[in-house]
Amino acid sequence: MKDKKSPDDSSPDLAGHSFYRSKTKQWYAEQERRTSRVAARGYAKRKRANPLVNAAEKIPLQTHLITERDDIVELCERYVTPAVSRPGDILVISEKIVAITQGRTRRFEDIKEGFWAKFLSARVAKPPWGIGAVGLPVKMQAAIELVGLPRILLAAVIGGITRFLGRSGDFYRIAGPQVAQIDGTRVGTFERYINVIIYGPVYPKGVCERVQQAVGLETAIIDANDYGDVDILGKTNGIDDHWLSLVLADNPLGQELQMTPLGLVRRKGSADSNRTGGDPRKTTPSP
Repeated sequence: MKDKKSPDDSSPDLAGHSFYRSKTKQWYAEQERRTSRVAARGYAKRKRANPLVNAAEKIPLQTHLITERDDIVELCERYVTPAVSRPGDILVISEKIVAITQGRTRRFEDIKEGFWAKFLSARVAKPPWGIGAVGLPVKMQAAIELVGLPRILLAAVIGGITRFLGRSGDFYRIAGPQVAQIDGTRVGTFERYINVIIYGPVYPKGVCERVQQAVGLETAIIDANDYGDVDILGKTNGIDDHWLSLVLADNPLGQELQMTPLGLVRRKGSADSNRTGGDPRKTTPSP
């Protein structure tokens, strides 16, 4: 008799994982409203409506719920099959799942919040769509432990001065990209990742090169949001990162519970772009 699958088993569904507070669904409705509000802001609309955003077809690929037991290369081999990809496609990967497969997570309960974490987190500017990278004391403490208190204090002082003068973003410019990439939430995600810090991925270019060797496609690791901001954290040599960041300004992989951490970018008008073969988002490779 075949053994029953464990909750962490890699299957093309939630594999036993559940949504946080899924009985009421109220938090999910709030997330949808929040996403709509963000996308409707003037500068978000301008970024998302740039001339290149429609220059390529973007095909999100749905996966199972990714955990630290997954290997990013094997994951891409499983879902980026010849049935869904075409020669010339670019594979884009959410930075969060790369970090998760690298084991770069830490539970909130394992982080002891100090005075500076509590003091500074209460004073950082928070984006309209959430709490930001260091908007909770526990996340600020994670940042302090990551790059050191002196650097965080310097970033806070300079960021506070320049924000008063009308310029934003200097805190993260000084604190560094790894601080900006800190993620973690108390609401609105899967139960497995509630109260969990997710750091940014390490060696993103090397990861992209390994994936490219496995699936035969140019590959990029991205960090995108509904404001139209796209950071290319790592890429293979054949990718124009400026072009790709503009193409992905509409955040095609989604921001919430879509479970589409992989996607294909296909230039419109390419020789293979009109081939049929079903909806790749519904394609489920055999385990």
